[in-house]
Amino acid sequence: MVEANGSCPETRTPMATNSTTPSTAAVTLRIENSYELYADSTTTVTTTVPLPVPPVDTDERTDWEWNHIHRHTGVGNINGKSWYDVEVIDSSDPALLGMTFEFGY
Repeated sequence: MVEANGSCPETRTPMATNSTTPSTAAVTLRIENSYELYADSTTTVTTTVPLPVPPVDTDERTDWEWNHIHRHTGVGNINGKSWYDVEVIDSSDPALLGMTFEFGY
């Protein structure tokens, strides 16, 4: 159809409203909290993370790990060096099971 001004109107494709790809996943993390001046501690936490997980070795992945995984590390010790090993031990998205993350090394 041609508009009165001679232009053709835009053709638009409707957006899908029923997406089958989830935008989040529930994960349970096992966190090994290691400290220079304190006893080591293992904790677990269940949280929700956004999907998809960005590709490895990208700034987006680093940001994703710090914003959604690192925030659950630590037990409140503030003196001395600390480092953390995190593993996804349960997940509503099977692709995330077994993923590991390291912080502080």
